[in-house]
Amino acid sequence: RIALWGGGLGGALQWNCATGPLLGRLRAVVFQQATISYESVIRDHKFKSHLLEAYGMPDDVPDDLAVAALSFNDPVTRTRLLVEEKGKDLASLLPEVLFIHGDKDEAMLYDENPVRLSNVLKACGATHSIHTFQGVGHATYALGETAAVVLADFFKKVFDL
Repeated sequence: RIALWGGGLGGALQWNCATGPLLGRLRAVVFQQATISYESVIRDHKFKSHLLEAYGMPDDVPDDLAVAALSFNDPVTRTRLLVEEKGKDLASLLPEVLFIHGDKDEAMLYDENPVRLSNVLKACGATHSIHTFQGVGHATYALGETAAVVLADFFKKVFDL
């Protein structure tokens, strides 16, 4: 009955735990405007320096080298590797996933982050959904109650509350 909820780099951290030491031990994960594709963040340069700093790398590392250096920690790449290793059996080990994201997010691009990982999850049959706030940028947290209801309803459903 454990769930994780994270945004920004916290989203990457929680997914790397869910696909690493906590694989098979979590019931639910919620990504809210989360960093999910390191490659996208690096190549888009919005938060590249923050991402590289988190891994102790200088912010002037060339994009190709940064992508290669962080590829194993990239949530999308980690998940693809697990799908290759475990196939459809992976779905039973992964938590149910909810992505909360604005479709106009200029920092964590919608198609490059939640959509990209959801396509990998779909390939192995993992349970997931995306709640898209239409016309909303990066600040879904500023939606207050509107976003909180989505989160609360998801946890109520997953935990049969």
